Amino acid sequence: MADRGNPLQQAAAAFGSVTSSLSSNWGGLGGQLRREAGRAAAGVQLLPTALRRQQQLFGGQSLAPALASMSLGGRASSSGSGSGASGGSGGSGGSGGARQTVSFGNPLFDLAMPKDEVKARLAPIPVYTVANPKNEFVLVAGENNTQLGFFFFRKEDAEAIIEKIREENPRLARDSKVLRVTMDNVYEVFTTPRDQTGLGGIHFRFMPDMEQVRHALELYREAGVPGSTFAGVPVFQAEGLTVTTQETQYVPLFLTREDLDVAVAGAHRQRNAAAIGAARGEAAKHEQDYQEALNAASSAKGRDKVLLESKAAKARAALDGAMERAAAIEAAPLPKIEVGSFEEVLMRMSASEGDELTAWSQVMFVASGLLQSATADGAAVMQVAAGGKKGK
Repeated sequence: MADRGNPLQQAAAAFGSVTSSLSSNWGGLGGQLRREAGRAAAGVQLLPTALRRQQQLFGGQSLAPALASMSLGGRASSSGSGSGASGGSGGSGGSGGARQTVSFGNPLFDLAMPKDEVKARLAPIPVYTVANPKNEFVLVAGENNTQLGFFFFRKEDAEAIIEKIREENPRLARDSKVLRVTMDNVYEVFTTPRDQTGLGGIHFRFMPDMEQVRHALELYREAGVPGSTFAGVPVFQAEGLTVTTQETQYVPLFLTREDLDVAVAGAHRQRNAAAIGAARGEAAKHEQDYQEALNAASSAKGRDKVLLESKAAKARAALDGAMERAAAIEAAPLPKIEVGSFEEVLMRMSASEGDELTAWSQVMFVASGLLQSATADGAAVMQVAAGGKKGK
């Protein structure tokens, strides 16, 4: 493959600081601001380099038309099947061991996607940063004179950082705002040489939704994975869950556990509907046979009565069996839930080399809140259906 400017080193430099505990970073942010207050009048430095470009607000329009159906298969596709911690109501823990950042593509180390394809997968993901009126990054001064830029996965967290700035410099906070960008633009900046972007010496950090970190740690505990921190931004996957368009089958990775739960519940219900319907139809037939034989036996005599009672007993046994099968289908556990690191998935997609790209091209990200908002509004953003053929 042609050289794309050594994206491995560029991405590694951008994400290098993420492997520390993000909760500790957040907890120490106030101290970083206080240490810098005496050193600079502004307390926080402004970078005179505007973001490269902005996208319009994402309301689901760019993603929803591409999706035709969501279904649950017997097992997850190889591109999405993780080696990470897993748990939930669908099964026992996976083989994550003591690792805190886990790949979804363990067998696919030698695969990669072209940059434009990676950006297409990232486009639906909104993140939030703090900027001045000129749409320039507002940076926080960290340890050893480092400059930190944050990308938050919750708007409320970006607003909270402005409040922290307000404690040190009210004027600067008054001129600061939350700026919404999409991850494909962030990725473009991270994979462009620093001497071209003017971002040399700046460390960017992804700040996850701490509620999702809590969900990830719960899965770790259920899987028997030790540790009390999660390094990175969690992404969640359900075993066997796929999204099918007219041509291709994708493995969705969710930025929130809540969206995954909505998708799994719908796909699980839809997959089981046919089997439950068939069992109930069979039960209804046996119920009719039972009642007819019972009614006939009540007025019969001798050998005919014995035969009809035997027929009623067989029909009743068949009825009970059909009802038990329907109940078993309804009570079947949900699929196993797995958690991994968004950063590592992105690194595997963008920083490896290889000839086969099919597996990674099946990965798609589902933006935070997409399915939750669709459910709340009664909108059919995704048609949940069982089945669908896999593309070539």
